[in-house]
Amino acid sequence: MTFILKKKDPLDVVSTRWIEPAPGLRLQIGSSARPGYTSDFRQIQRHLEFASRQMGVGTEEFDILKKSSVEIPDPDILFVELACKHLILDWEGVAEAEDPDAPAPYTPERGVVLIEQMPEVYFLALNAANDIALRHKEQVAETVEKPLPPTAGQPSGRARKTSAKEKSTKN
Repeated sequence: MTFILKKKDPLDVVSTRWIEPAPGLRLQIGSSARPGYTSDFRQIQRHLEFASRQMGVGTEEFDILKKSSVEIPDPDILFVELACKHLILDWEGVAEAEDPDAPAPYTPERGVVLIEQMPEVYFLALNAANDIALRHKEQVAETVEKPLPPTAGQPSGRARKTSAKEKSTKN
């Protein structure tokens, strides 16, 4: 008989949790510490900061009524799309109006439509994703603090100090 051990994901940031924002609606939420989410989130932030600098936001030259040559997408839409792409992974209890008996498979585009209909879903998903990431961070901290189990060999401990005489003989 042979056993195969599954390789565990390093620093399990792919943890998920099911939430129920409304009766009958369940969403599978992933961690906000996922590499794809954090990377895209930073990219959106850089884009918005660049656009703000181009428009002179925060300076005396800024005029909210002045039309800008810089096209700024709606940040709300960007962050909703980001959450639907990386944080909301699956759902249960959703069907399309044309065929209410068949479950609708989750896609990020459908997730955006759901959030347009129920904006509170975005905040619930974001809250759950941050909770998962925080719990993971706490688990890592707990693991780091745990001492290693004793081995059959000699205890390693700290190296003893060498005197100046011993140092000179090593050269």
